[in-house]
Amino acid sequence: MIGVWQKDSKEIGGDSELDRYHFFGDGGFIYYFNGYDGANRTLAIKGTYENKSNGDLIFKVTSFVEVQGGLFSKLSTSGEHNGWAIVDHGEIREVKQQQEVISSYQKCEKGDPKVLCIIIDDDKFYKIDTTPKDIFKK
Repeated sequence: MIGVWQKDSKEIGGDSELDRYHFFGDGGFIYYFNGYDGANRTLAIKGTYENKSNGDLIFKVTSFVEVQGGLFSKLSTSGEHNGWAIVDHGEIREVKQQQEVISSYQKCEKGDPKVLCIIIDDDKFYKIDTTPKDIFKK
């Protein structure tokens, strides 16, 4: 399970990614929200995970990362970046939180053996990288 799992697509596009889990070997996880949504103030959720033999996936959320402040601007570029986004003067901060979330977990049905896929709750996630990263770590 260690690696980067992207929601709904095995394709990596452009300069950003879709919603994705980064599962670390030490039991930590980071859920990054869709990088194409420039107006989303919540950037990521951090914590630990445990994969139970009964198909439950236990997430213990310890913090979330958000943009505080900043100005909104209407972007005039074409494609997926067209719309509103937070620009200039936004401060990224990590907010501590304690919460446990129980999700269901299973492997996808057999398909292409080169494509690794899991289902968390009702969402499919495809493995797009073997090396998880914490982009907020200083």
